[in-house]
Amino acid sequence: MPGKIYRYLADDQACLESLLRRATARPDSIGLETYAAFRAGLLKHISMEKKTLLPGSPALREKAGVRVRMCCPLTLTPTKTWWRGCC
Repeated sequence: MPGKIYRYLADDQACLESLLRRATARPDSIGLETYAAFRAGLLKHISMEKKTLLPGSPALREKAGVRVRMCCPLTLTPTKTWWRGCC
């Protein structure tokens, strides 16, 4: 049975996925308000993971070859041109 932290992060992840689906529901545009909520939530989620999960197991991350990297939606404000080039 998953623990409290796992359940919280999994529920948060589901919420983020829903926000992203809604923000990108129309193929010709991006819902900027919904995307802004997604982006803020994603940054918060990543911060929680970094503070909670990543510091506890650097040797395991190295052994598994896990690398933490940021992707383009975290650093850019979406536009039609940017969105097509990023995906």
